[in-house]
Amino acid sequence: MLYKDLMLGLYFFAIDMRGNLCYILSMEENKVENSSMCAKCGGLCCQKSGCGYIVKDIKSFKFVDLKALLDEGNISISAILRKGLVGGRLKTEKILVLKARSIDKGIVDLVSASTQCKMWTPKGCSYSLADRPSLGAGLIPDINQGCRRNIYDYDKVLDEWKEHQAGLEKLVKVYTGKKMEYVYEEQFIKTVALVWAKRTLARGDISLLTIGEQEILSMIVEASDDMAYEIKQAKELAAKFVKNTIKNAEQS
Repeated sequence: MLYKDLMLGLYFFAIDMRGNLCYILSMEENKVENSSMCAKCGGLCCQKSGCGYIVKDIKSFKFVDLKALLDEGNISISAILRKGLVGGRLKTEKILVLKARSIDKGIVDLVSASTQCKMWTPKGCSYSLADRPSLGAGLIPDINQGCRRNIYDYDKVLDEWKEHQAGLEKLVKVYTGKKMEYVYEEQFIKTVALVWAKRTLARGDISLLTIGEQEILSMIVEASDDMAYEIKQAKELAAKFVKNTIKNAEQS
């Protein structure tokens, strides 16, 4: 369905080509919901990973308060890759953020895009619209384009999170006993290797991968040359996974 977007005062409207009103978004609340469209879609974005919070969603950034929030079990620390020029060289920076936790994931889930959100249900998000992370509630419904547009400026959102990196890195160290860079490297290699191995065993048919696993493949393309070591290690580990899987299948 194609949309025509209109701004009237503080409200944002989407109207289809037949003139039907699809949804109304209050720019004061910066959140939108279209339950019928989400039901038809099946929550494809929610099946990739839990959605992200913005800084203003978090009431307190005191260490003790953040730790208590993470210990509740519904939020994870994740890392977003962003390319940019650093010292005249194209480099990938890792920005720590908070996101809704995904199924079977822990508090420190830096490479997150392979399993569905813990709060997703066949009827939609278990959170009310008011309690939903803003980057999820800010998605503009579009069943054709996959809700890729957001009312938030993503670069601005990440810039705001950069002001809280020290506290989040401290929490990563508390929960894992390791520095963020080491944890990211370990999780990246293992996650990417598992997806590559699964794709190989599926004879390259990515339709047999989950939506989240397909997102991981896209993330690898976005990684710049300064992650060549991690990608090389992931390829080697993927080959081992494939070899062991075939060997076990032949012995069973």
